[in-house]
Amino acid sequence: MKALSKPHWKPFSVLAACVFASCTVLVTGETGKGLGEPCEKDDECHGDGICGDGICTLTCDSDAVCPDTTSCFGNTCQLPLKVGFIYVGVPEDFGWTLTHEEGRTYVENALPYVETSYVTNVFTVETTLAAIDDFVAQGVDVIVANSFSIREPTLDAAADNPDTLFLVCSGNETTPNLGTYFARSHQAWYVAGAAAAAKSSTGRLGFIGSFVTPEVVRHINAFTLGARSVDSSVVVEVRWEGFWFDLDDPVNGKTRDVVLTEELIGTDCDVIAHNMDTPFVVERVEEAHDAGMDVFSIGNDNLNACDFGKSSCIGVPYWNWGPLYARIFDDIHKKRFDPSVQINDNIRVNPEESISYFGTNEDVVEPTLNIQLAELTGSLAADKDLAFRGPYDTTGQRESVKSGEELDDDELLTMCWFVEGVVEKADPEDPMSADLPAQVPTGDVEIPLGSGITPDCRVNQ
Repeated sequence: MKALSKPHWKPFSVLAACVFASCTVLVTGETGKGLGEPCEKDDECHGDGICGDGICTLTCDSDAVCPDTTSCFGNTCQLPLKVGFIYVGVPEDFGWTLTHEEGRTYVENALPYVETSYVTNVFTVETTLAAIDDFVAQGVDVIVANSFSIREPTLDAAADNPDTLFLVCSGNETTPNLGTYFARSHQAWYVAGAAAAAKSSTGRLGFIGSFVTPEVVRHINAFTLGARSVDSSVVVEVRWEGFWFDLDDPVNGKTRDVVLTEELIGTDCDVIAHNMDTPFVVERVEEAHDAGMDVFSIGNDNLNACDFGKSSCIGVPYWNWGPLYARIFDDIHKKRFDPSVQINDNIRVNPEESISYFGTNEDVVEPTLNIQLAELTGSLAADKDLAFRGPYDTTGQRESVKSGEELDDDELLTMCWFVEGVVEKADPEDPMSADLPAQVPTGDVEIPLGSGITPDCRVNQ
């Protein structure tokens, strides 16, 4: 057991269980706030405690002088915050999971008291529950599920583990011990749509949807509205992969997203966007561009996504999770985090501060367009409702959005309808077949690998 600076501090060893509860320690008749509790001034804290950065603590120069269960972080004794990350994919995919891994390492450097661990390639109900059980057994304080597609088993596990705090990325349900976090990434996709329309010669854009969720639908809609703000005649043809990455073995050496890319090029789409976790769409468009075709791509998730299409990738809506993770975990540590408040950050002008942003490939985007896109980003940063403010029509799954009408966060987070301009082929096998107003899949669809996950919008209706 660690030596204690004062004998009456020993009872703070019980505070390990008070990560997001408020505890008051009584020792030899004295009262005061215990180590790790929120405070405004020193005399609120028990014994020799001081109020440092909003919580009661002790000064220290090594772990040896801190009470048991605490350590010396930045010359103050603090309870460690143990965080376990559940990744739906792997960082090596250079996409979504890599951005969360970068956020995890960022927060470890920013907040010394945060201790993290992670598991990868978890996307079924069974593997999600197993990962959660392991983290709970390890005494993890906060469990982060980085994908909407594992929301349901995480909700179930949160109900069974009320003393553990859970976070679901891009979720739309909260409980007393489960919160959600995201950003208005549709704003970055709105800018991406404007960039795509400006580069298009055919006025026909393609979008490969991954998992059929409100998030992906929201991105497709924002991309379409952004494009049509530049050219009202633009259409966006959507084709679905079905999951965040191809779960099946390649056919003739091609993953499904590569096949879909080729199909969209075949219907005269000259800019292809996607919501996949992998760079294969960008790579395939680069090959077509190098072969002499006038086609371009929009990357996804990762700031460096255009490295896979240096001569044809226009830009990428990307994630910068580090600042948000640091803010959330600091709030949890200081017991001011409220799981009932859904986090949905607005885009910011400064990309270093923005959780979601659209970055351009300056080898493809000329300076004048770059300036215009920066101005559009500034407008979105100043007006959070700009991207989805009416008027515009839909493809029929929702009534038209009236002039001046704004969508609240509840509707954005449960969006299961397409805006006018999103189309699909009457016969996907026939590139010459008629365009039809696209419909968001809401019926029975194949569930990848029998995972038990519902990969469509039914769970939100």
